[in-house]
Amino acid sequence: MCDQVNHNLIETMDALKESEERFRTIFDRAFDGILLADPEEKMLVTGNQAICDMLGYGQEELSCLTVYDIHPQEHLAEVLDQFERMNRGEVSIVHDIPLKNKQGGILYVDISCSHLSIGGERCLMGIFRDTTKRKQTEEESKQWNERLEGLVLERTRQLEAVVAELESEIIERRQAENLLRQRRSDAQELYGGVIQSLTTLQTSLRNMVYLPAEDVVFKMGDMHMLVEEILEKLRKGNLTALL
Repeated sequence: MCDQVNHNLIETMDALKESEERFRTIFDRAFDGILLADPEEKMLVTGNQAICDMLGYGQEELSCLTVYDIHPQEHLAEVLDQFERMNRGEVSIVHDIPLKNKQGGILYVDISCSHLSIGGERCLMGIFRDTTKRKQTEEESKQWNERLEGLVLERTRQLEAVVAELESEIIERRQAENLLRQRRSDAQELYGGVIQSLTTLQTSLRNMVYLPAEDVVFKMGDMHMLVEEILEKLRKGNLTALL
């Protein structure tokens, strides 16, 4: 009976050892960083090589750190809030969490988490995927979009200025055309009046041939007034042309 119990115990221990070795192999060879932390004390328990490379710490250094040590001070409140939500099971994945490495550099990660029991101790296991390049690409894309929007706005303002200038020029040309049209109308009216006066003068001169000598002097006064009228029209026409 004791032999059977011992045999079963040995098999169980071997199975546990094999399972642990399999887990350790997966743990160490994972491309993503894996980190185990005490959810109450927020102490880091252990991590795989990928998380060590990501943070720049060795295994022994890692186990001496806390959650507070691997995140930027200015983002701690947000990070701790997400940590508590993950611990309560409210969320299983969080995005774009800032990490601070040993040299003080900042990188960004997506973290998926689950609970794990090791040696009877409850731990929070996080799988860290580096999204720094994606974050940089998104930021660069955002900057380019903002720059393009700025260029579009500037080009729009320039086009609006050109349109306004063209509209102003069109208005000025229309005003000039209207003024020219009015001057032409005035000139035609003046021309008609002068022609009429000259025709009258011509008729009077022809009729003077048949007048008695005593009437010629009287008619000369009428013709003088007619000539003054023509000259006055011409002076007005000259003044209109100069305006």
